[in-house]
Parts: sequence; structure tokens; C-alpha cells
Amino acid sequence: MLKSGQSKQKQLAFVLMLYLVLFLFLKYLLQLSPGIFIADLLEITHGKAKAVGLLAAVYLYAYLILQIPAGIIVDRYKLSNVILSAVIICLTGTILFACTKNFYLLIISRILMGIGSAFGTVCYMRAAALYFSDKGFARLSGFFGTACMGGAGATVLIFGYIYTRFGIDGTSLAIILFTGFLSILGLIFCFLEPHMQQKNNLNCSNKVPAIQTIKNILLNKSNILLLLYNGLAFAPISVFGGLWGKSFLQNIHNLSLDQSTTAISVMFFSFAIGGPVLTSLFVGQKKQRNIMAAGIFVSLVFFISFVYLPHGALNYGTILGLMAVIGFFTSSFVASYAIAKSYNEINVIATVIAIVNMGDPIFAGLAEPIMGVFMDAAGGNLGIRTYQIGFMVLVLYWISAVICALCLPMQKESTVQDKATSFAR
Repeated sequence: MLKSGQSKQKQLAFVLMLYLVLFLFLKYLLQLSPGIFIADLLEITHGKAKAVGLLAAVYLYAYLILQIPAGIIVDRYKLSNVILSAVIICLTGTILFACTKNFYLLIISRILMGIGSAFGTVCYMRAAALYFSDKGFARLSGFFGTACMGGAGATVLIFGYIYTRFGIDGTSLAIILFTGFLSILGLIFCFLEPHMQQKNNLNCSNKVPAIQTIKNILLNKSNILLLLYNGLAFAPISVFGGLWGKSFLQNIHNLSLDQSTTAISVMFFSFAIGGPVLTSLFVGQKKQRNIMAAGIFVSLVFFISFVYLPHGALNYGTILGLMAVIGFFTSSFVASYAIAKSYNEINVIATVIAIVNMGDPIFAGLAEPIMGVFMDAAGGNLGIRTYQIGFMVLVLYWISAVICALCLPMQKESTVQDKATSFAR
């Protein structure tokens, strides 16, 4: 009877994690949806590309600003209630987006989407810390990359197809239905969570003042290194895959639009595969730190050989192989979430993850305009030398990420285990 009860608890925990994976899918769906709707949004804004860019950007601004508050809230309140509230905020934003063509109301809808989505990552990591062992947390943090990149790929493929068939109205309705479905599931988990047995003793009513909690986290040198590493490791693949990579593949390697899009997709999906594979193979703090450095180093070597070594236009199969290798090994950065747990008290894990996660939008946001300066300086002559100069930003990012990983301090396993319970004492 006891084993049956434990089995049910384990099943509920896995179902909750699958639900949070869908939440991460929603996060990327809402983030990338302006790209799907770009033709309609240009019509709504009378052809003003800057206005469409603002609609895309305000989501990220809200997401970035809410990261630390989201972490504090998740650490202090009942997880299922926070999840349900976040999804309902997303649902409100999607409904408002579908029901108006007023630009300012569209801005508000995108802000609401960003606010709700800001809780996705921290809720996922908090649940992994609550209901799974240290080894399980490490593996689930690896699967986080799969959820994120899978969400990005699914958004482009599935909802892009829906858009071509049913337009913006039909696609918006599909997003509303999906978000509404997640809201119903979230309500169900509000009733199930009290029956779920925790693996770790996380206090949901943290009494330490929020400002003091943030100060303690930021005074930990390891957390600063993780924040820097996180942004520096992920920004290159985000920037290359999001904008300049397609242009490079088309102009320098003579790929068609469909071929370049497929090549970028291969990079993202290989990233999705690499996350859980690498973190499963390298469980343990010392190995996690090493794989964080080694994975980015391998990606750096292949990226340099792809962009800077003298060769003509590569054939399509070779490019797909290079994209797969670069994406796979870049996914080693997700081990930073698992190692963050060992450097901090477990009761503030969501706040820690939120702070570490801020590196992504910060460094990706800096890289885009910096590279744009180099591209603009070329005056429209986007030859191989222009791309090589621009991509030096990404190379320097990856070199810095490797250094940050190697600078992380080592701890004995016993110290790591003791730290997990020190906050409760």
C-alpha cells in the first residue's frame, strides 16, 4: 500500500513537470508570435517596422523586469497558485491581443504576456527542486533546454502552419484555446498539490526580507559568474539563430530561404536533444562545471572553423552537420541551473534561478545592436569579411563564457548537501 502511494506521488510529480513543459512552450509561443503575425501587424501599424519591433520587445522588457520579483514570489507562496495566476495573466493578454487592433492596447496585451511568462522558468525549477532528488533536479534542468528549444521549434512549425491556413484570427483563437486549456489544468493542480509529497524541505513562507535575500544571492561570487556564463553562453546561438545566421547562410553559402531556415531549425532541435543528454551523462558538481566549459569550447571551435577558416561555400549537408554539432554542445549551458542549486540555500532556489536567467535577455539584447553597428558600417556590402567582424562579438562571448565556467569554485559533495539544509537551520 505504501509503495502504491509513493508511485502515485511520483506520477503526480512527473505530470506536473510535463504541465510546466507546456507552460514553457507557451512562453516561447507568446514571445515569437509577432514573427508569425508580422504581415498583419505591419498593416495594423501602417507599415511602421519600429512599431512592430516595439510590440515584440515590450514582451522581453516585462519578462526581464519581472524575473527577480517572480523568483521571490515563487519562493514564498504556494507553487500551484502562482502557476495558475501566471497562466491566467497570459490568457488575459492573449484574449486582449485577439480582440483589438488598437496599438496601445496591443502593447498592454504584450506586457501582460511577458509578465505571465516571466514565471515559467522559475516555476519549472522550483517544482524540480521541490519534488525530485538532487540527481533528478540535474536531469530536469537538462530537459529544460529541450522544453525551451522544442517550444521555439514547435511555434514556428505548428502555429506557422495554422496561420497559413486560418490567418491571424484563427491562430489567435488557437493560442487562446491552448492557454485556456493550461488554465484549467493549473486549477486542477491547485487541488492536487496538497497531496504531493515533497522530496526537499522547502519553506514556502520564507521570512527573510526580499531585499536581504537578493543581497545575499548577489554577494555570492558564484551566482555572478553563473549569471555572466548563462548570458554569454546562450546569446550567440540566440543571435545567430534569430537574425544574422539566416542572412549569413544565404549570402555567403548560397542557401535558399527554406534551406537556411531548416539549418537554423536543426541547430535549435539539436540543442533540445543535447540538454538532457549532456546533463544526464555528467551528473555531479565537478563534472557539471567541466561540461559547462567544454561544451561551449567545442561549439566555439566548430563555429570558428565554419566562419573564419578559408573555404568556399559549403554544401548543404555539411552545414546541417555543423549546425547540429554547434547546437548540441551549446546546450551544455543548461547545467548552470543544476549547479546553481549547489551554491545556494534550497529555500531561495527560484530567486537564484531568476537572477541567473537574467543573463539571457541582457547579453542577447546587447549583441544585436553591437552587431548591427558592424553591419551598418558595411553600407550594404555584406561580404564574408563583414560577417566575420560582426561575429567576433559572438566569439568573444563564448570565450568569456568558458572563462566564467572555469572560474566557478569547487565544493566537496558533503558541503553541497549541508548547504541545501542550512537555510532551514
